[in-house]
Amino acid sequence: MTDVENKLTSLKYFPDDPNSVISEINERDKRESKVVILNVPESVKPVDADRRQDDIDKIAAILKSQPADNSDIKFKPSLTQAQQLHLNAVRAELDQITQSGITNKTIKYINGIPRIVNKPNFRPSKEKNKNKEN
Repeated sequence: MTDVENKLTSLKYFPDDPNSVISEINERDKRESKVVILNVPESVKPVDADRRQDDIDKIAAILKSQPADNSDIKFKPSLTQAQQLHLNAVRAELDQITQSGITNKTIKYINGIPRIVNKPNFRPSKEKNKNKEN
């Protein structure tokens, strides 16, 4: 599937108006390399350019000083409204599946689109080594 096909596949939560679809694709292209960073204090500097540079400096300092797995700071993609609606629908579907007693499912992004898939089966490393010896 091409990138455009992937984007169109996930547009089922968006109006059927062709202009809306084109706008959605353009918005996704704009947001493609953007992230939302949570739990970082906003700059209080009055000038936009100074605030932007202050934010960049804070993020650079945080990335250099804290291990990624021991931080309250979270990074997430900048999603369009249609992408947020789709992700929420997938999460709700996963919740229903989990409530019905099926616990081996999870959400995985496939070609940029969240999908419900089976959780991978992981074996402890000791068990893997025992199987290799036999």
